[in-house]
Amino acid sequence: MTNPRLASRYAKSLLDLAVEQNILEDIYKDTQYLLAVCTQSKEFLNILRSPIIQSEKKKTIIAAVVKDNVQPLTNLFINLLITKGRERELADIVESFETSKT
Repeated sequence: MTNPRLASRYAKSLLDLAVEQNILEDIYKDTQYLLAVCTQSKEFLNILRSPIIQSEKKKTIIAAVVKDNVQPLTNLFINLLITKGRERELADIVESFETSKT
């Protein structure tokens, strides 16, 4: 984990929103899915980490990968990460979310 403090903060924010909207289990499934994609696809991680690929292009690519497999809140969260330039931390954030949930 490159920045555990950052990952923990974003994971906590996502956890709080999931609890607030009463969709914690759905978001947990989303994080499991995203973690699986991140661990199984080196290309996906390379896209997230690439400084050459523009933010809008990353949003399009990620939307195509996750399609209808995640909740709207998760999609919004991923877009927020991209907007803030934190998409490279996605794997660490979802891993931290899973740790925080238990």
